[in-house]
Amino acid sequence: MKHNFESDGRVNVLVLIVILSLILSHRGFIFNSLIIFLCGFTILLLDISFKSFIKRVTEPVFIGCVVVAIKSGLPFHFYIDGFFLGIQIFLKIMASVSVVSLFFYFTSFYEILHGLKFLKIPSTFIEILFLTARFIFILQDEAERIYNAQKQRLGYTGFWKMIKSVSILSASLISNALRHAEQSFIAMRQRGYEGEMVIRRQKGFAFKSLIPCYPMTLIIILWFIF
Repeated sequence: MKHNFESDGRVNVLVLIVILSLILSHRGFIFNSLIIFLCGFTILLLDISFKSFIKRVTEPVFIGCVVVAIKSGLPFHFYIDGFFLGIQIFLKIMASVSVVSLFFYFTSFYEILHGLKFLKIPSTFIEILFLTARFIFILQDEAERIYNAQKQRLGYTGFWKMIKSVSILSASLISNALRHAEQSFIAMRQRGYEGEMVIRRQKGFAFKSLIPCYPMTLIIILWFIF
């Protein structure tokens, strides 16, 4: 299910920065717990795929649990102060991941680029982000294709065969990445690229695009309360 209001990357990026700043600067438990609850409630309300959301937060949950264990002194000791500090960091991780996940749901990649351009982010960073996002999926598809071909030829039946297959896979990906980069640079030069990517300017802020400011205001109020 997709959102049906007009999204503006500039507003969404600004809201994301403000909310993340509030999450990272808060030292309590209640505020970040409320952020996680609100994000979960939004996911259920908008009928977003809960399975895909769980996949996104699985690794952060593992990292958060490791942080809690390290701060607590486990497995040799247990420090209650370290445990509570680890819980605070865990809640910050989960709240940040939940907010960023919703941000990517409501904001397309090109809107993110517009928002970064609006914030005067260096063009070099924006271009690297654009090219990385473009090629990472291409390389992922090629890696899956090569892996499936190797697997069908029993390339992972033994330890040494697996090492050999992984080395061939890595070398092929590096070679394909360089080839794609060279082809893209030639194509961009032929289309008038002169060292700076041109991003079209957006119009003024529409009223519907300011909808994310309302939950941000609520979150700011909760930050001061808790």
